[in-house]
Amino acid sequence: MVNVVKALEAKVAKFDYDLQKKLVLARDFEGLEMYVMNLLMGVE
Repeated sequence: MVNVVKALEAKVAKFDYDLQKKLVLARDFEGLEMYVMNLLMGVE
């Protein structure tokens, strides 16, 4: 369980909050979803 938490913490550290803000302002929720999914899957 600790490994899962550490892995998720590493993902949070990489999260681009500026990109999130831009996508939400543009109402591009599909783009935000794809960004999050790619981040979680480790896709660059």
